[in-house]
Amino acid sequence: MKFVRVSIAIVGSLIGTLSVCAMDREDLVAALDQVLDTDVTARRTTVSLKVVDLESGDVLYDRFGDRLFTPASNLKIYTSACALDLFGPEHSFPTRIVGRVDDGEQAVVGDVTIVGGGNAMLSTADLRLLAVRVANDWNVRHVHGQVVVDNSRYSDVRLGPGWMWDDQPYYFNMRVTPLMVDFNVQKLPGKFDADGDPVRRAVTNPEDWIASELSAMLRQHGVEFETSEAQGTSGKQRTITYDGTPLHETLRHFNHVSENAVGEVLLHEIAIAKGVKRPTWADGSKLITTWLLEKAGLAKGSFRLDDGSGLSRYNLISADSSTNLLAFMRQHKHYQVFFKALPAYQVKTASGESQYLVRAKSGGMSGVSTISGYLQTLQGRQLAFSLLANGFIGSNRPVRELRGKVWAALAQFEPAK
Repeated sequence: MKFVRVSIAIVGSLIGTLSVCAMDREDLVAALDQVLDTDVTARRTTVSLKVVDLESGDVLYDRFGDRLFTPASNLKIYTSACALDLFGPEHSFPTRIVGRVDDGEQAVVGDVTIVGGGNAMLSTADLRLLAVRVANDWNVRHVHGQVVVDNSRYSDVRLGPGWMWDDQPYYFNMRVTPLMVDFNVQKLPGKFDADGDPVRRAVTNPEDWIASELSAMLRQHGVEFETSEAQGTSGKQRTITYDGTPLHETLRHFNHVSENAVGEVLLHEIAIAKGVKRPTWADGSKLITTWLLEKAGLAKGSFRLDDGSGLSRYNLISADSSTNLLAFMRQHKHYQVFFKALPAYQVKTASGESQYLVRAKSGGMSGVSTISGYLQTLQGRQLAFSLLANGFIGSNRPVRELRGKVWAALAQFEPAK
């Protein structure tokens, strides 16, 4: 087949318009070379692209696939894959409330303790339901103590390695604890950003905030707090367990919303599942790295993982490692869960028809724009791709437009008969 020039227009930032003209491997390589050699963004920015045909196993395109890049949230597919393999899609991480209840006095003798168990998805609404259960299930009207938060499941370090100090006030740089409510983030009353959305800030002391919130909720349900010298030795030990969100839903939120808290909690929970007590970031990173090398088969030196979300500037991935991971997960028993956890992107054909041909996880921070995932061609063939860009100034819009051109070419691939 002769080289076919691909005519492309970009609609918005995510949708490529492509002509319906099939290309074999030789033509695809020529088309992608043309895109990467002539696009201003690709010439000014360090860009890597690797594409694998998942049906044949053939590498269709490889430009700098072995080079290491800062991934940003593209790293989330690495944590997602490990967690899904280790825990399974229905696993949940329970939150517990414990106290000693004197049924005769309708009182908790001592403190009401809420124990974090790694449910990163716990919300204010969930906390309110727990308050109702304390009041109703235990049939209490008095607490001779206070609400105490037990976050002893993880180490005392709350911020990950390589996180930027000047990001600390912002919602995406939250304190990571085994008990998180609303991802340990508050909306600031009366404060809105340029888009009209509420301004959110990370909570500096999650224990005090959560204890205060739960105390107020208990009072709203008729529970009074009273000072007492009782030490919780009388009454009967009672426990309320809230199972929380199953992992398949958690991973969908993790990747679709790009919620950093989920990845960091999962990193710690992976370490605990492997027998580590009160794990640090280093413990979790080491165990995920071991899984990626030994189970998923990624090559040593093809990535470096230092946190679970991609927020750390120490993280590094290559297009080689991403496409290898995607190929491994394609054969995994939980592939469909992994696939559906990835955001969907549309490609629009020249006829005006829009099709969701891409499932992928993107990542972005200053000077970083990355995306790796699966693309289904117009002929129904599935490809794994990884497009990584580092080292640009200003908006990542030009990189997203480059992405559209790449997708437009890939969608037209059809192997020679």
